[in-house]
Amino acid sequence: MNIAITGANGYVGQFLCQYLASKNHRVIAITREQFTQDNSENRILADYSNIAKAIESLSNCDTIIHLAGLAHTPNAQTQDYYRVNVDNSLVIAKAAIKAGVKRFIFLSSIKVNGEMTHNTPFRHDDKPQPLDDYGRSKLLAEETLLNYCADKAMEIVIVRPPLIWGENNKGNLATLEKAIHYRLPLPLASLNNKRDLVSLENLSSLLHLCLNTPNISNKVLLVSDGKPLSTTQIVQQLAKQINAKAILFALPKSIIRTVGTLKRYQNIYNRLFGNLEVNIEHTTKTTGWHPVNDPKAIS
Repeated sequence: MNIAITGANGYVGQFLCQYLASKNHRVIAITREQFTQDNSENRILADYSNIAKAIESLSNCDTIIHLAGLAHTPNAQTQDYYRVNVDNSLVIAKAAIKAGVKRFIFLSSIKVNGEMTHNTPFRHDDKPQPLDDYGRSKLLAEETLLNYCADKAMEIVIVRPPLIWGENNKGNLATLEKAIHYRLPLPLASLNNKRDLVSLENLSSLLHLCLNTPNISNKVLLVSDGKPLSTTQIVQQLAKQINAKAILFALPKSIIRTVGTLKRYQNIYNRLFGNLEVNIEHTTKTTGWHPVNDPKAIS
């Protein structure tokens, strides 16, 4: 099968290209700049809003996995998120239809559901409650793609991952790894919150299964490693990955509660002390996919 991957030179894209190539698929890596990776063909699409070039880039592709997007980026404005995540995604979908692509797999985000869970994990059919520009733009992208393709021949599949981890972590996990590496004391001991993550391996295995699985058109699929971890456990796993020892201490619960009431620290509180659980039962029943018990990213 010929698989096009936008954003192929990104964190997920590089791993996914290798993963799909190992499954004997022909991988077409679509990037803004020159990108070299074994077992994949590179096609340059410098401007994702250029539909003529997008059609050309997607020629002879059976399926597209659309990873390219704008996540949490310093100095990005609201309109930037909507231009990249919504407008460009629609252009790619239109181009894919004209190029004869049969299935469009869109990598969204669990942030469409919200930022925290309270006793009940997020489900695929929950009412969306995105709280920032990134989450809201991903929700609108989902809705736009589903509406546009409702009467078209191309199928849409939506996958919403939580925080993704693996080798060479990015974002908040990379920040934690640096803190561990430099032996900075972290106030994250003895926490019993629950946060679902997904390894690059598990995410790629689900995306691979979505290439051929029947009866998943217009479905929203949640994905995770299937075992939530506390922030304390996450830090310990990261330390293990980089062969270091985390220095942890516990904050009094009264201080943690106080931090949670301060608006300026709300995002930090949510990510470090809050819960974010994901119910993947619908995904496993619909596709037959199951996460590996001991993903490489956290072994």
